[in-house]
Amino acid sequence: MIDESLQNYIETSVLPLYDSFDATHQRDHADMVIEQSMAIASDLDVDTNMVYAIADMQKAAT
Repeated sequence: MIDESLQNYIETSVLPLYDSFDATHQRDHADMVIEQSMAIASDLDVDTNMVYAIADMQKAAT
């Protein structure tokens, strides 16, 4: 389960930044990266909060 404050921060402060990126790096692509990362992590013994945050940061770096 993702920490509610982390999710809220990413959804309100980070993901809106993708709206101004080029066509291949729009918000829907960032959402897909997060979704796929979370799916992979669901079978692993990892902190899903970190996966959620890192997936978002990785997308922002590209």
